[in-house]
Amino acid sequence: MAMKAIFLILTVFCSFSFVTAQREKSIFEYGETEVITKSEYMTPFYFDYQGVSSYLFKSFTISSEDNKYSYIVKLSNYEGTENDGGFYRIIDIEYENKNILNLKQSDGWDKLKERIRPYASNDYFLAIPLTRTSTALIFVGYPYNSQPELLTIVVLNKDKATLVFNKEIMVNKIEYDKVSSSFVMNLQDYPIEYLDETTPANAAKLFKIFLESGVLKFGGPYGTVMK
Repeated sequence: MAMKAIFLILTVFCSFSFVTAQREKSIFEYGETEVITKSEYMTPFYFDYQGVSSYLFKSFTISSEDNKYSYIVKLSNYEGTENDGGFYRIIDIEYENKNILNLKQSDGWDKLKERIRPYASNDYFLAIPLTRTSTALIFVGYPYNSQPELLTIVVLNKDKATLVFNKEIMVNKIEYDKVSSSFVMNLQDYPIEYLDETTPANAAKLFKIFLESGVLKFGGPYGTVMK
C-alpha cells in the first residue's frame, strides 16, 4: 500500500505538469520502420500481480484499412480480480502468430461508456483507422475514487504495435465520421463532483485528441466545464 501511495503521488504530480500548458502537439511520429513515441504522454502502469495466474477474457480480430494487416487483440484478466473493478488487466496483440505487444496493470481496463460504444465494433475498445496501414486502439481504464480513468492508446502500424498514450484523463464525448476520416475525442482532466444535486464542487479543464494527417494530436486546455 505504501508503494502504491508513492506511485499515486508521483502520478498526480506528473498529471498536473501534463495539463498546465496549452498546446497542440503530435502524440507520436512515424519513423522509417517504427512509430516514435513521446515520454510526456506516458504514465507508467501500476502493477502488483507478479506470480498470479491469468485467463483469456475476450479476443478480437482487427484489420488495417487496406486489409493487408490483420491482428488479434487478446484481453485477459488475473484470477481472483473479478470484483476489483474493470474487466481485464492484460492486453496482448498478435500479428502472424507472434506477440508484438504485451501491456499489463493492476487497476484494470473497463467497458466503453454507452455514449462511446456506437463508434466501436465491440464493448471494450475503439479501433480508429489513421492511415491505410495504421490503426489506433483506444482503451479506457476503470475509474477509482473520483479520479479520472486511465486512457490508453496503442497504434498498430504494419507488423508492429506501439503504446503511444497512457494518461489519467476522461473521455467526455467523441465525434467520428468514418467517411471523411474526421475524429475528435473531447476530454476532461477530472470528473465533476457536486455539493448537492445541482451545485458543482469543482471545474474540469477541457482537452482533446484529434486526427490530423494520419497522426493523433493532443491539444488544450480549452477552458473549463462545471457539469
